Amino acid sequence: MNLLSVAPWLDILQTAVIFMLWLRKPGEDAKGDLEKLRAQLGVFEERIKHMPSKEELTHLEGNFKAISAKLQGVEDMVNNTRSGVQRIEDFLRHNR
Repeated sequence: MNLLSVAPWLDILQTAVIFMLWLRKPGEDAKGDLEKLRAQLGVFEERIKHMPSKEELTHLEGNFKAISAKLQGVEDMVNNTRSGVQRIEDFLRHNR
């Protein structure tokens, strides 16, 4: 066998190996990207587990409304107390 007759086959083999390695590279990159996406998906799943449900948010909204109503009542009481104290102060200033 002549060395010259083997050279074209070596070129074809070398080209095939380079082509296979070139095709393999995007697959390896995609595998790394897939692992990153899986990690991000795990983070999102964990966050979703800790998010309140619609029922819990509705309950919380009701609690806020109740607290707001109570605070309005307290504000009214404070205003009444303030006006009473103001009248007492006025009385004491003018009757000395």
